[in-house]
Amino acid sequence: MTIKQKVWICIDVLILILLYFISSTDYVWREKEIYVSNVVFITDSPRNASALNLEAGAEKAAQRYHADLKFLSLEDYIAQKVDVQTLVERELENGCDGIVLQCNDDKQTKAILQKVPIGLPVILYDTEGESPRIKSFVGMQKEETLQKILQNILEIRKSRENVLLVSQKNTGESIMQFQEALSLLLNQNGVETKSVSLANPQEAGTLLNGLEQKGGSILFTTDVKMFEALAEAKKTNAISLCGIGWSGKIRTELEKGHIQWALVENHYISGYESVRKVAEFLNRKNLEEEKLYTESVMVTQQNLYQKETEFILFPFV
Repeated sequence: MTIKQKVWICIDVLILILLYFISSTDYVWREKEIYVSNVVFITDSPRNASALNLEAGAEKAAQRYHADLKFLSLEDYIAQKVDVQTLVERELENGCDGIVLQCNDDKQTKAILQKVPIGLPVILYDTEGESPRIKSFVGMQKEETLQKILQNILEIRKSRENVLLVSQKNTGESIMQFQEALSLLLNQNGVETKSVSLANPQEAGTLLNGLEQKGGSILFTTDVKMFEALAEAKKTNAISLCGIGWSGKIRTELEKGHIQWALVENHYISGYESVRKVAEFLNRKNLEEEKLYTESVMVTQQNLYQKETEFILFPFV
């Protein structure tokens, strides 16, 4: 028998001894246990193209970071006549581990945060609030967004055109506060502004009939449903229409040329970053409180289907 054969016999014997000890004990090879957190994403924004992108990004992050995600849109619960606070309280009772919250009512946001137990992380998406429960903010940077809107309004403004800021009477506080900040900024830059609050989007046609006869105005809104209604009711180019928001109807009206531009956030990335942050916090991987600002794009009829714009508007293309 050669030395090489003796070596292989020794190796075989050692393997047999090892297998014997493994089989005679309770030793079991186990995969590393993966913690799956229960995360709920609650939003009071309309169920439109933006919300679909937001949810898709959130679901992608949930898969990547092992979270069991429940995405709740207030619009789906209209028949039940519940508000965002009720949805949050339901999920807390169901034992959720973390919350991503979008709420356009400042008072309601404050009340919700007071109900959340200490230690349960809350990520605010496109929502302002102060509480030790808040671990991060995700959304567009307000000051940067205001400056971007100012510059684009100045570009389309002709001579002494005024700017009409349009909203609904039931528009959320955060939207109204943003439009008030924009009005102040425009006034500081020599642009006259007026604010109009309509009872509902159906009154958009009545408003436009008078304005299109007079001409010489720029309409701006951060209310998506009002934006859609104004665009659909617009019949001439006597006035310019612009705003913040994205939906299938807004895309259609951009294609027709009824909208000069729409400022659109990268909702897919916002959804992803929101869930990523809460999942990492729950897994004790990143406990740093952050403000995660997402990018936006100024969409026009000309750049609607350019590659850079499509990346934000149509993340599934």
